[in-house]
Amino acid sequence: MERQQRIDLQRSLCRLADGDRAAFRPVFDLAWPEVQRVAARMMRTAADADDAAQTALCKLFERASEFDPARDALAWIVGIASYECLTLRKKAARRREAAGAHDALGAIPDDARDPEAQAIAAELEAVALSVLGTLDPRDRDTLRAAILGDASAPAVAPATFRKRVERALVRLRAAWRDHGIG
Repeated sequence: MERQQRIDLQRSLCRLADGDRAAFRPVFDLAWPEVQRVAARMMRTAADADDAAQTALCKLFERASEFDPARDALAWIVGIASYECLTLRKKAARRREAAGAHDALGAIPDDARDPEAQAIAAELEAVALSVLGTLDPRDRDTLRAAILGDASAPAVAPATFRKRVERALVRLRAAWRDHGIG
């Protein structure tokens, strides 16, 4: 996404968060290609990617009022799309459509065409691993169990596990912010 488009997206999403319905179309026009790109990279099939992208965009508009103008709009949107893709992959693994719980995430294909995009992707991955490394091992284990499915979840009540995941995600978001991302 070009710099001016990011600025326009930021402004439009801020307007939408404030209740300006006229900002709906600009947000859609700018966000949709990015959401589709994320979904295409994370999902196994084009149909699953379309489903994930549509669901993510619905969630984006449902939660638009929660958007914090101090955050980067594109990062917020990509986060919602990524979470939705992971959720759909996890559901598929539970239905045993995937090879197994250990393969629920699989390898995310790297469709970066040029060396610069590959370098950016590698740098982002390194930063993500670095930020995850700052978390308490219990939080990392909880997030890993949440992503990979129930097979690796600790033997606790589902409500307890959901609360642990929620708290681990709050700490992960804080670690991202402390690292200067989002």
